[in-house]
Amino acid sequence: MACEGAAQALVIVADEQTAGRGRYFSLLLRPSLAVEHWPLIIFMAAPAVGDALHEAAGVETNIKWPNNLLSGERKICGVLAEATEAAGGRAVTRQG
Repeated sequence: MACEGAAQALVIVADEQTAGRGRYFSLLLRPSLAVEHWPLIIFMAAPAVGDALHEAAGVETNIKWPNNLLSGERKICGVLAEATEAAGGRAVTRQG
């Protein structure tokens, strides 16, 4: 959908995981950052997800850098960011 020009902040949620990289949802971003700074997005995403989990559900997390969130000793989330050349311009998709 990013390649077809979908708008920023589009979120797609999967009903189930059947294969692949563990995607449960994807978020489309069209950052206003200079492209050379895009690699920093993954380093900002993991702490942001941890903060959101804490605020929304009281879940305490730790980060196993660069992109895995742990609760206790268990991995509860991995964050992956991929850049895409799209019809509406460059885009970043984040999967969790």
